[in-house]
Amino acid sequence: MWSFFLTITVVFQILIWFWNFNALRIVILAGTFALAFAFAGNDLVNFVGVPLAAMQSAGIAASAEAANPALTPTTLYMGALKESVVTPTIWLIISGLIMVCTLWFSPKAQRVVQTAINLSASERSEKEQFGSTVGARVLVRSGLGINRIINQILPRSVLNSIDNHFEKPRLKKGEVPLPFDQVRASVNLVLASILIATATSMKLPLSTTYVTFMVAMGSSLADGAWDRETAVYRISGVMAVISGWFLTAFTAFIAAGIAVLLCIWFGPIFMVIGGVCVVALLIRSNFFSKDKKVEAMEDFEAGLSKEELRKRFNAAIDRNLKQTIDIFSNTTMNFLSEDYSAVKKDKLEAQELLDHISLLRSQYYLMISHGQGAGKDYDARNYYYRTFSNVKDVAQDLRNTVNQMEQHLANSHSVFKGQLRANLLKAVDALSNFQKSLSEYVMNGSTTDEVLLRLSNTNLEEVNAFQLELMKEIEVNKMPLHRSELYLSILQLYREIINRYTVIVLLQRELNFMLSEKQEDEHAAEAPAEPQPQH
Repeated sequence: MWSFFLTITVVFQILIWFWNFNALRIVILAGTFALAFAFAGNDLVNFVGVPLAAMQSAGIAASAEAANPALTPTTLYMGALKESVVTPTIWLIISGLIMVCTLWFSPKAQRVVQTAINLSASERSEKEQFGSTVGARVLVRSGLGINRIINQILPRSVLNSIDNHFEKPRLKKGEVPLPFDQVRASVNLVLASILIATATSMKLPLSTTYVTFMVAMGSSLADGAWDRETAVYRISGVMAVISGWFLTAFTAFIAAGIAVLLCIWFGPIFMVIGGVCVVALLIRSNFFSKDKKVEAMEDFEAGLSKEELRKRFNAAIDRNLKQTIDIFSNTTMNFLSEDYSAVKKDKLEAQELLDHISLLRSQYYLMISHGQGAGKDYDARNYYYRTFSNVKDVAQDLRNTVNQMEQHLANSHSVFKGQLRANLLKAVDALSNFQKSLSEYVMNGSTTDEVLLRLSNTNLEEVNAFQLELMKEIEVNKMPLHRSELYLSILQLYREIINRYTVIVLLQRELNFMLSEKQEDEHAAEAPAEPQPQH
């Protein structure tokens, strides 16, 4: 092996010097095969070891019973399992095919790989996969403190030399940024395969996925992929994955013990029922998964014409307005009916709406950084940002108000009665009518300032009247502070929906007018010039 290593090193170095040969491609190709064989050597044993041992145990029991009918399962020992066994080739082939199909088609396997790539990628994504945790923040702050001490000790020339090694090459126009370069790919593949193959040959227990994941995380840390903008989220992700593995081991240990006890206590009845449940759970988790695919550009993907952009923009505003008012109406009705479980569901819907709108709002960044959606039209992107900022503000207020209602019922406080209850029911009806009127203007894309002003003022005057009713109720019936605050929050949400969506319609009207003008200018520029008269 040393002779082979030295010979290849000399040959490759000569090829690099004289023919500018890219040796890393060969290393990556060989490393991919090495890692595949290392995985197979370890995982295949775990995959087929248990069922083959069960089959061999049944064979040993059958042979012993044929030789000595007096033997029973309690008197027959399985010492034969300690002997070396040659696995039939057909079982290895079938197991290998199942593993290949699983890696190729399983969404869970793809999700594991995608998580590792997201956490080790050099390029910052628009939104990190994991949030921040206290442990990650402490680690990052400690690392920055140590870095400041090292910067004070080392000479500036040394620090500059180190920084030069971390300069990222500039991408060519149209080039797609990759998660990591060929150097890091070589390290990940070769080092992971060496560790897995060595541990397997020494019969040490290990998780191949864990080893590969941690090698990728270590190389990304050393490569400077975790900068100050991403370090907290990436470290939080690593900690979440590691803790998940330990939790899985602990859970499997406890569940296996409970399953064995139940098998001992209830015998074949539990074994049959448990086996059916396990098969049903496997089928359900693999073929009927409820995982939702979230498309980053579900409404505003690249390549849209301005007219198509405008239509989708209008439809998105109308849809979010309707969902917001529907959640407000349903939550208010359920709250007044003291239906706590329904309000909890409304709370989840409000959070999902906020998450969805936050995703839509972030598309302005993609439009600018990736040149998507509106092309080179910065005005359209600016209108997009301003519009969905207003939509997001309303969704945040909705989520907070619904959360207040849920907490109010959770604490078993009384709901509003009499005139205050009637006012909230009026607010529900008024917002429903407001939504219908505004939807017409949104989809048509045109309205006048007078119409919008009259529509918004009518509803805002009603909000003011409802607030005056509350002041009278506080004075007469000495309403508690927490009930008064909740009522004012509901009315403030009512006011926010009216104000924000009125502004949104005005912004949308300006955007439609601007796009129409640009289209007319483009058509005029494309039209052939009229022939000049000949003199």
